[in-house]
Amino acid sequence: MRIALRAPSAHNARAAVAAMLVDLPRETLEVAVLLTSELVANAIEHAGGAHQLIVECSASVIIVEVSDDDPALPAVRSVGPDEPRGRGLFLVDRMSSRWCTRSTAQGKVVAFELDL
Repeated sequence: MRIALRAPSAHNARAAVAAMLVDLPRETLEVAVLLTSELVANAIEHAGGAHQLIVECSASVIIVEVSDDDPALPAVRSVGPDEPRGRGLFLVDRMSSRWCTRSTAQGKVVAFELDL
């Protein structure tokens, strides 16, 4: 399955992913929702908004892509224990099966995969 939402908010993205993946085990669903929220929140904070959310689900993998208009590619940051922010991509890196970024003509796509 594949969905595409224009200008998703973190809340709308979480709701869409939760509705689409409702039949998955609870832990997998919660991870997919959390990581989607992190990618959309990063796009909103660092790129002025997410352009598109695409979710694909097959029998073996979930793929979530968030695109925005900023060409700057993100990287996992090292943050101290007292810093209240900056762990989003760290969570994506640690909790997903794999993640990537790619440049597009309009900006970039940040994506993660969860093996099922």
